[in-house]
Amino acid sequence: MLLQEIVEIISFTDSDLLSETLESFNQHGIVTGDELPFLTIVYEQAPQYVIKKLTDVGFKGALQIVKLETSFSHISYLVFDTARYTLAEAMQWFEAKRA
Repeated sequence: MLLQEIVEIISFTDSDLLSETLESFNQHGIVTGDELPFLTIVYEQAPQYVIKKLTDVGFKGALQIVKLETSFSHISYLVFDTARYTLAEAMQWFEAKRA
């Protein structure tokens, strides 16, 4: 998939699909990529556009997206506010959530 196609997918994503996750993120400062309606290729190829979209719809903070390889080669993504969490803290949160 071309970057331009991915950017269009992100830009056409309905804000209503993000509203529940928006509330959770603004309250806690962290969510998993599974809570958002984006495919893995979107996170891999255009994370800066995902961050812009999330910021535009109201996600608060200094957003960062991190790729995590979990057991059985499963790939997950974590979106967190770097003003509230260090990378190590965000990863600990993710591990606790999975347990």
